[in-house]
Amino acid sequence: MQTEIVKITDQNKEEVLNRAADIIKNGDLVVFPTETVYGLGASVFDEKALSKIFIAKGRPSDNPLIVHISDKNQLKDLVKNITESQQKLMDKFWPGPLTIIFDKKENISDIVSGGLSTIAIRMPSNIFARELINLAGVPIAAPSANISGRPSGTTGEDIYKELDGKVDMIIEAGESKIGVESTVVKINEESVLILRPGAVTKEMLEETLHLPVIFAKEKNDLQSSPGTRYKHYAPKANLELVSKEEIFNKAESFKKEGLKIGIITTIQNNNSFKEYEPNVFILGDENNLEEISQKLYSALRFFDDKNVDIILCQNFKEEGIGVAIMDRLGRASAKKS
Repeated sequence: MQTEIVKITDQNKEEVLNRAADIIKNGDLVVFPTETVYGLGASVFDEKALSKIFIAKGRPSDNPLIVHISDKNQLKDLVKNITESQQKLMDKFWPGPLTIIFDKKENISDIVSGGLSTIAIRMPSNIFARELINLAGVPIAAPSANISGRPSGTTGEDIYKELDGKVDMIIEAGESKIGVESTVVKINEESVLILRPGAVTKEMLEETLHLPVIFAKEKNDLQSSPGTRYKHYAPKANLELVSKEEIFNKAESFKKEGLKIGIITTIQNNNSFKEYEPNVFILGDENNLEEISQKLYSALRFFDDKNVDIILCQNFKEEGIGVAIMDRLGRASAKKS
């Protein structure tokens, strides 16, 4: 298979999206843009196509997929019921970067749910994504577009080398607006569990539902969400998180050991690392966590062809989307097995 990468514009979007929709209808795979990260999509109702996702990514079969819809009416074919709290979240945050866990209908394949009785669903705000779903005529199951365990793709070019020959089409629409995956939530009778943090924050959820919002820690809860069971987001070199006050001294220490070092930092620290260039990636302003989020996976991928021995990345405030940033960096820095 030869993978086609196509740059989509307002001028060619009708042609590109119709071709992509035909690929989905024919049981094959398309990489498409969303506001969070790029997705690797197939029809939610086509088991053979769904299996291709796992093969292309090298993804464990017990890792659930997120189902993307373009219209709330599509829920009737996917979920058993909708609670009042789920409805409030949909009204507030859809379309947008929020995935909600529902009880799934029996006809939904266990391939989608990772063998669970639940299904993870969101409605992306990216207009190209929603239009593709409309044209395909089915909800699209789509994990992040990358090899399993690697940083997610935030441009089509990011993941072309990884998925070339494994998917039929990659739609290139430029850099994802948010840059980290959606918030995933599960609603219990008296509380909301955040299974995976994202751009929809704890504070936003509390304000909407007036319920306690808790970051899930129990394995039984976390298994309902993609991106929580296995090592994720990892660059090829080992990643170490360091406070911004200590990162320079840490780099000097490793340099004395003869190691080749990569640095991920902010404009506030830029002048401290001139001697480490070109192996320095500036994420942006440390006070602008949305900017940091958008550039995060590009930073992790930046060093893949630099042959560095270790990447040092400064910590960020765990507030707002900073919780999601530190979650992804923590998973990316987990010791390699």
